[in-house]
Amino acid sequence: MPGEIPRYDAAFWRSLVKRGYFAGRKIRIEVRATEGDFERAPELAAELVRLDVDVIFAVPAILAKAAQQGVQNAHKATPEPAH
Repeated sequence: MPGEIPRYDAAFWRSLVKRGYFAGRKIRIEVRATEGDFERAPELAAELVRLDVDVIFAVPAILAKAAQQGVQNAHKATPEPAH
């Protein structure tokens, strides 16, 4: 798992381990990469929303902003559950 996300992941992984989380045991990690094409970020973020993830980790700031837009768009497109 560590290393699959570009160089920004070191602090993220250290923080998870410090809190007792280990990939494959207490959490499941879903990795998506734009491969340098930041325009894909909203689409990838929307995919993660559909997978019902709890956290989306996106860096650098320009990518995080694009991912945020994808999350917002995905929530707008998600129908409310019937009661």
